[in-house]
Amino acid sequence: MAAACRPEGEAMMRKVTLLTLAGLLLAAPSFASAPASGNCGRPPQSLAGATTNEAIFAKDACDPYSLAVMAYIWGKPFVDSAKIRVFFTKPDDPLASRPPSVAGAALNRFGHGRVLADPVNKSGVGPNNDTLYSNATFDLQSGPFVVTTPNFGDRYYTFSVAHPDSSTSASYGSRTHGPKLPQLFLHAADYQGPIPVGMIEISSGDRYLHLWGRTLIRSADDLPKVHALQDAITVQRYRADGTLEPVGDPPVQRQWPAGNDGRAFLRQLAVAIADMDLSPQDHAMALRLAPLLKAAQADQWPAEIRGRAIEQGMIDGEEIATHAAQGFGILTGGWSVNLSGPRFGTDWLLRAAIAKDQIFVTVPEEAIYPIARTSADGVPLDGHSRYRIHFDAPPPVRYFWSITLYDDSGTMVANPVDRYSVGNRTPELARADGTLRDIVISSGRPRDAGALWLPAPESKFYLMMRLYGPDDSIQTGQWLPPAIVKQPTS
Repeated sequence: MAAACRPEGEAMMRKVTLLTLAGLLLAAPSFASAPASGNCGRPPQSLAGATTNEAIFAKDACDPYSLAVMAYIWGKPFVDSAKIRVFFTKPDDPLASRPPSVAGAALNRFGHGRVLADPVNKSGVGPNNDTLYSNATFDLQSGPFVVTTPNFGDRYYTFSVAHPDSSTSASYGSRTHGPKLPQLFLHAADYQGPIPVGMIEISSGDRYLHLWGRTLIRSADDLPKVHALQDAITVQRYRADGTLEPVGDPPVQRQWPAGNDGRAFLRQLAVAIADMDLSPQDHAMALRLAPLLKAAQADQWPAEIRGRAIEQGMIDGEEIATHAAQGFGILTGGWSVNLSGPRFGTDWLLRAAIAKDQIFVTVPEEAIYPIARTSADGVPLDGHSRYRIHFDAPPPVRYFWSITLYDDSGTMVANPVDRYSVGNRTPELARADGTLRDIVISSGRPRDAGALWLPAPESKFYLMMRLYGPDDSIQTGQWLPPAIVKQPTS
């Protein structure tokens, strides 16, 4: 039976208003005709250190600096999501080959990562070292599409449905359907044709939709078996007569603005939302920011806007998001545990915080991702120190768990033992009696022969734990990760 792809357990449909880039910018007043800062409900004031949506999105703030901070916090997930789309689909050369670790492909096709991510084989920010990725980005305006997957047997797999606002609405795979997933039927929200019986219906008002596939690797010898499963995944276009055909040439995407400064960010934000079906709340914010987005299209800022104020707003917005990413959810022993996953609703600060390190995480029933940038004492993790993690018992998960170490930029770190993560598939971690060795994290090899070493750089780093198939105690916060304890220097 067909099932609409919505957050599981919810019987609601998003009401959205489609923006066009031209319509947004043409309808936007200039700053000269929009309320000037002197007519705002309050004078401009620094938002550095703001920690709440109420402070950041104050209704009586309309000066360029405040709007720039709002634009960064509100728009960062949209821009980051679009950058990921551009990275994986390569609009300028969509059929070009990709490195073996990058699961990229042209629109409406699956790309497959053929090797596990490591310091050399990179795949975006904070990739896992547990599964091979199989990713597809669909242009639903050129659909509908049918995705067919093979029988995965007893091997864990999942396909997450992700959207351009960085949310994930569902995850299908071993947890929901066992070894064999029904065919997926992907279509635009305005599609009026038939829905094939027996397929899982996935619909969106956005132009783009992502399917992020993950297939578990049990050992290095496992790769050929997983490659064969990846090769059996197909995408076809559905015709009105019920037949299937090849997807055709990759559709043309909007030109992505280059640059890394504040003006470039605002231009990128305008392009990103042009292909999105925004919620009423997001639509209202887009209209509020429209004068700023319109001003950013010019080569020079208008006289009534100080470019320095825009850049400072972007700097402060980034610092606010970074700080929020270090402390959302349950804080315990250095870990930040987000039990809501990608379901942030209208909490735009939480959405920006998740996009910082965990963009496109799957739904919490599928996996939960504790993250740590500090030890239990609140001091940032740094390879010049040594840390210990002790498990009284393995995490209560159905599929797998791991802890992966990244440098401050989200890249795995080269080390003499080629170990980038530890978890239930690490042979040396479990003792004969089933108990776990302590994990020691340091830049130098530990003297404790009974511990398992997770090498760190001689600089700042962070940890991400992955808990796939979490039981109820994890999902409710009754089970929490063990503390990251800084060890005395010797």
